[in-house]
Amino acid sequence: MRRVIPGLLLLALALVCAWLGLRTWLAARAAARQDYALAVHYRSDIPRYQLLLGGKQLLTRPPQAVKTFQKAIQLNPYSEAARFQYAMGYLASGNFREAVIAARHGIRAMPNSFELHWLLANLELAHDDSRDFWHEFPLASHLARPAYFSSLIIRASTAPHGSFMRIWRDMPDNLPATMAFDSALENTLAQTRQSAVQLAANPAGSMANAKRIAAQLQDQNAALTHGVNRLLRLARLRPPTATADVRAICTQIIEREIHYRPSLAFAVWNVGSREGLYPGPLKHAQGELVTAEHFPAGSLQAVISNASNWLGWFPGGNAFTAEHIVALRHGTALAIQLHGNQGGRLDLLHQWLTSAPFQALRLSITARCRHPGACAGLDLRLMDTQGHNLFSLPVQLGQTWQTSQGIYRKTAVSVMGPETNSGIQRGSSMTALRLVLHYRRPLGQPPLANTILIRKISVRAVHESTPAGALQ
Repeated sequence: MRRVIPGLLLLALALVCAWLGLRTWLAARAAARQDYALAVHYRSDIPRYQLLLGGKQLLTRPPQAVKTFQKAIQLNPYSEAARFQYAMGYLASGNFREAVIAARHGIRAMPNSFELHWLLANLELAHDDSRDFWHEFPLASHLARPAYFSSLIIRASTAPHGSFMRIWRDMPDNLPATMAFDSALENTLAQTRQSAVQLAANPAGSMANAKRIAAQLQDQNAALTHGVNRLLRLARLRPPTATADVRAICTQIIEREIHYRPSLAFAVWNVGSREGLYPGPLKHAQGELVTAEHFPAGSLQAVISNASNWLGWFPGGNAFTAEHIVALRHGTALAIQLHGNQGGRLDLLHQWLTSAPFQALRLSITARCRHPGACAGLDLRLMDTQGHNLFSLPVQLGQTWQTSQGIYRKTAVSVMGPETNSGIQRGSSMTALRLVLHYRRPLGQPPLANTILIRKISVRAVHESTPAGALQ
């Protein structure tokens, strides 16, 4: 008898294991056929099958789905998916209050769940409870993965009683979040500026609308300044793999803000140059703005904004070839070969620079042609951010070096608002100008086919008392 009892126990255990194994196999087969009700019938103790069944019921029978998700939570109280779907089941059933309660219970059980915090935030926002939304937003943003940052920022920007300055304060202080913030803000700011332009074109619009747009511009400009400062501070800590992304965001800011807030654009360039994003700092209006002389190797950069002592060239296709630097008997020169198929007009070189209001500027260029023949049609231009030509200096060309000079004096200037905060300091107003070497075919002459050698280009601030608008 003593031998029979253990044998019977082992047999019973084997039968139980076999029965459980059979039920597990049958449940898996049913789940593979998406017959989740049958899968739950065989193995109701597996939370995954309860979740799958509830997800199917959610589309047609939300109240039944709530009960199914509740069973899944009982089996695994720390299932984020079960907690999330439980709240969504109440929402699909039209029971908003219970959905909020379910989300809050889920957060108590799983306080580090981004999905639950963001669900509760959106539930509160849908219920016009902006106070609770702004309570949950910073919690969700600090738990979010980088892929979610942009959608969080866009959603928060539409919330009542919100602002980009508030979003900036609530976002985590890390590089991915800051890059997403600056990119989203730049896009929104462009839309707000377009609304301001449309309002200016139609001054008959309501005063309330004008005040709203003005407040948005003030908020978004201030937030961009803060966001850029944070981005540039974090840039020095970036991993090498993030350099290209950081440079792309900074260049996007430069490209847009050069037209609206030149001081911010140039500050981004200058701080970025210290962090290795750009070749070198840009100078400001008190003296030598541009000095490109002897053109050291590697001094040409095809970038939107180029540092002092750095010129960029426009891609001319087959129209011309930038031969970079050529060695001459006395130093070096920049060689630009025109092939004669460039058409009637062509920009060859460009560089952004800043200037103080009403600052007179002296332009100078030393150049010659490499080969005999007709050699005319170049001028050195100063243009504003809208592409308007402010001043043209004809470039004298011949077989010998010739220096052309001229002075531009401003008669009016668009004064931009100063920016503040760490890194981008409050200072004097400035305006942005673009220096362009331009070719225009003279009337009655064929297109220029020669190599232009440029030994020096300079722009200097001039401090003298002369009538405004005079040219020398």
